[in-house]
Amino acid sequence: GETKEMAALTAAHYYDANNMNDRIGALASISARWGSDAEIHLEHFRAQFGGDALIYDKWLSLMALAPDTNCLNRVERIYQSKDFNKTNPNRLYALIGSFTMGNVAQFSRADGAGFEFASRIAEEVDPINPHVSSSIMESFRMWRTWEPNRQSKAEEVMTKLAARKGNSRDLADILARTLAPQK
Repeated sequence: GETKEMAALTAAHYYDANNMNDRIGALASISARWGSDAEIHLEHFRAQFGGDALIYDKWLSLMALAPDTNCLNRVERIYQSKDFNKTNPNRLYALIGSFTMGNVAQFSRADGAGFEFASRIAEEVDPINPHVSSSIMESFRMWRTWEPNRQSKAEEVMTKLAARKGNSRDLADILARTLAPQK
């Protein structure tokens, strides 16, 4: 496990960095271990540099990739916040795409909450941007490789969304292909 000394060294690297690559690298290490100080450093990063859209996207990704059990709640809170632009594909990919494609542990939680969240966001985003909604649901493409409980929860979520009237052609297509029987 990580020691307090290691955490202090990583934090020092973040604060002492003289370029954005080093700063983000240190922050990625901090968020990957998600200790008690992670949110403090991530909020500092957002306050200092979050005015730049690309840097804000990095922050969103780091928040969504953290492996802690509170990640889904945090992603939901960010998504629902008044300053999150739900119509901007880059913001959606940075937050939701990072969560569904990059945080396998929290996306495919045994309770199915990650699957339900992804499906709800895909349904909400579909009328605005069908490409984004289908990309979100593409994160289910490996569902048959998961253990039976997760398979069942994923299939249930996808089947329910596929049965919804008014899905875009993009979303309907990805759901049909993902749910199609294996040959």
